[in-house]
Amino acid sequence: MIPKHAISKLKASAFTLIECIVVISIIAILAVILLPALTRTRESALMAKSLSNLKQIAAAMHFYAADNSSEFPPADQWPKEPLTWGGILQVGGYLGDPSVGYGGSDLNRILVSPGDLKAMKDNTAWNIWKTYGYNNYALGRVDAWNRGALWVCRLVNISQPSKTIMVADSVSTATSDLTGSTMIYPTYSSSLQTYQIYPRYSGKATVVMVDGHVETLDSSDIKRLNLGLSAEGGINWGPYQGKN
Repeated sequence: MIPKHAISKLKASAFTLIECIVVISIIAILAVILLPALTRTRESALMAKSLSNLKQIAAAMHFYAADNSSEFPPADQWPKEPLTWGGILQVGGYLGDPSVGYGGSDLNRILVSPGDLKAMKDNTAWNIWKTYGYNNYALGRVDAWNRGALWVCRLVNISQPSKTIMVADSVSTATSDLTGSTMIYPTYSSSLQTYQIYPRYSGKATVVMVDGHVETLDSSDIKRLNLGLSAEGGINWGPYQGKN
């Protein structure tokens, strides 16, 4: 039999229903306040990682150009291997370990925007569909209607390297998860299209310019660039390479 004084002590220390409701309410309020802040912190961390990736990619592009008569790599060299500019940089030893090759599960994560969760998990998607798009308008042009026809650009042809886009977050609408594509260029459309710059981080896209400095573009800048216009500060696609 439990002594009366023990029962009284248990009653005194037990939570009442009202107290439990108050505690739960406080926890719920704190969650509402803190979760958006935690989400923003996570987004900021992913964006910082993406900007770091882009700096390394730009450095690799310039190393490649230094070894190739100041020419940037083509965006795509189908049907050759490796297919894309990312593979060219990796296999050439400009970005990561060239012994890894261009395929399988050991692909270079520098080539994948950390905000693209699908591509970060799916090794098989990394060969062809990267989440960073390379400026196919001015730097390493591929003729989409005549695959294999390439017009690569020399650094001296870029008159505004600090304002000309090199690589940025991109989108491929061929996939429902909005993973990226290897190229970007003006689509002259305000609706979502494959090969556009894409705001992967809370309405912003990470981008690196030809001179190697990184920036973030907001949705209004992205819209103007996708329409073929210059963005704030004169950010642009650069001179068109190829044949009309």
